[in-house]
Amino acid sequence: MNMNTKKEQDEAFEYHLKEISDDKIISILQHREHFQKHAVQAAIKEALHRGIITSHNDLIKPEFQPKPQGEKTLFPVAATDALTFGIFKSLCRISYLYGLIPIIFAVFQYIKNEYLIGTAAIITGIGIITLVYKLEKTMLVIYSKLLLTINIPVILISIFFVYSFNQNSAMDIFALACIILITLYITFYLLKLSRHLNSETV
Repeated sequence: MNMNTKKEQDEAFEYHLKEISDDKIISILQHREHFQKHAVQAAIKEALHRGIITSHNDLIKPEFQPKPQGEKTLFPVAATDALTFGIFKSLCRISYLYGLIPIIFAVFQYIKNEYLIGTAAIITGIGIITLVYKLEKTMLVIYSKLLLTINIPVILISIFFVYSFNQNSAMDIFALACIILITLYITFYLLKLSRHLNSETV
């Protein structure tokens, strides 16, 4: 990244800070260990300008110290909206890869002249990828629910196909179980995050 680009990003962040509420500024200060140095400096500068703090020494006050973490959960939400959004985007990228699995499966079905199964798999894969794309762009809860709805029958069908073969090694069953658990975890996590992000934008 060249110096001009970095300077432009810093200026854009400073401009963004001028548009957000005092509570958001305070949240950044409280969780400053999660932000890059230039972002923290910009937030401090804006806090000084608004009178939220009168000097850098105010940052040691209890109200600007990191909040204690809440109860541990399987689906944690990050301390700040920016970090939560980052987790959300990462899970969406993983879900795109999951959507490729039915398409790859379809290729092998076409090779074996199983056109009906292959076509159904392609439609399923495209459906998953489309839902993930819509979810990533809009963050609407409805798309995360639809993604969960389509994943459940796909998982059941996958289990049926695996067990329809007479020869299945323990590794095959273990691999399928891992994929199923990871898929369900990511899908429920996306549902949790989409609900959280929507509640923050209301």
